[in-house]
Amino acid sequence: TMDGSKELGGIVARTSAKAIFAPVDQIHDVQQLRRDYERLRIGHDFSRYVRLERDLNELLSRILEIAFDLIPCDNGVILLRDAHSGELVIQAMRQRKPGQGKVLVSDTLLSQVQATKEGVLTSDAIADERFQASHSIIALGVRSAMAVPLLASSGEEVKGVMFLDSRERIAAFTTKDLEVLTAIAAQAS
Repeated sequence: TMDGSKELGGIVARTSAKAIFAPVDQIHDVQQLRRDYERLRIGHDFSRYVRLERDLNELLSRILEIAFDLIPCDNGVILLRDAHSGELVIQAMRQRKPGQGKVLVSDTLLSQVQATKEGVLTSDAIADERFQASHSIIALGVRSAMAVPLLASSGEEVKGVMFLDSRERIAAFTTKDLEVLTAIAAQAS
């Protein structure tokens, strides 16, 4: 069951899943310009890479491949909403070191992403007492995790979630990584 009411701890950053690019004369922050450029660059590269792919499983596999190229993660999962049950179901998975065991995704994190339609970056989930009930995160020693929504074209409906974690290092992900993952998800949606 997805319990969106549970508070998610250790949040480092959130990012809107909808890419909004302001006209250049309205941007007064060079960092914002850089972030926007990076998102557009990833989007462009990504669209070239997957434009011709018609097989869903192959497409999802390539999306994770791109995420692994750009972000220092250990595990990646793409969950899509099952048409019959309405539940999120794992459709694709990738591990940097195959054979590390199961990849479990925090229900709390999934619930947050679905409720807010925003990407979320959490750090050092183990040390956060609010995750004590979430055995999935504790058992695997997840240090950092990110999840971003895959939105339907209307932008109103979450049709899936892309999840990455890192077990090696505390604070392995940065806000920049979350923005990159959000850009990938926007293209994948």
